[in-house]
Amino acid sequence: MIVVVPTCASFADTWSPFAALLRRYWRDHPPDWSVHLLTDSVPSDAPVCEFDFVHEHASNSWCRRLHWLLTTQVPHERVVLMLQDDFFLMGHANTEAIRAAETLIMRRADIGAIRLNPCPGPADERDVEHVAGVPLGEVHRGEPYRVSCQATVWRTDFLARGLACVPENEGTPSDFEFHATREANAWPDRVLCVPRSYRPPVLDYFCTAVIRGKWHADALALCVREEIQVKTTRATWEGEPQ
Repeated sequence: MIVVVPTCASFADTWSPFAALLRRYWRDHPPDWSVHLLTDSVPSDAPVCEFDFVHEHASNSWCRRLHWLLTTQVPHERVVLMLQDDFFLMGHANTEAIRAAETLIMRRADIGAIRLNPCPGPADERDVEHVAGVPLGEVHRGEPYRVSCQATVWRTDFLARGLACVPENEGTPSDFEFHATREANAWPDRVLCVPRSYRPPVLDYFCTAVIRGKWHADALALCVREEIQVKTTRATWEGEPQ
C-alpha cells in the first residue's frame, strides 16, 4: 500500500506537525507503506526530508495532480491510503485494521473504497461485516459524501476514476467529493465505512486543522500540548481554543 498526502505549497506549514504526529501515533507504520507528499512546488523552508518521497507537479489543481500521480507513478494494482495534510493524529493508529482493509480491497474487486473515519459513516450500523474484528458498513448509493476525502483506503482505479469526473475548470477536494459522489452512484463499486460506534477509532485525527486559509485554534492548541512547533506564516488562525 502507498500512503498519499495531496497538498500544495500554501499548506507547507502543516507538513511538519503532520509528519511529527504521524510518527508519534503510528509507530508500527509498515516500512513498505511509503509516504508520498504530492505538491505543486516545495518551498525552500519546507520539511520535505521527513517524508519518504515527494512529488512535484506544476498543476494548480488538486485533482489533476493526484490523478497524475495515480496514473503515472503508482502501479495500477496498488492500494492507496489517502490522508490530508492537516489531519493531525491524536491517538494511536490501528495498523491491523488498516492492513485488513488493504487486504479486503485487494481480494474483492467489487469494493472501491473503505473509509476509516465515519464522517459520514454508514446510515445503517446494524448491517455490517466484520474484518479483523472491525465492523464495516455499506455507504449506499445516493447517500451524501459517499465519496469523501476523509482517511480512506482506495482501490487505485476507483480513486482515479473519481478524479477524472471533475471538470477541467474545477479541481479542489470539495469538487472531487461532489462530482465523484454523483458519478459513482452509477458504478458497480461498493463503498464501505467504519461505523461511528466503533471505538477506539482506526485513525483518530483532528479534522481539519486549516479551513479556508485559517488555522483552527484547537489544532494549534493540540500542537502545543504535543510540544510541536508550528509555523503560521502561510495562514492566520481563528477562534479560541476549547
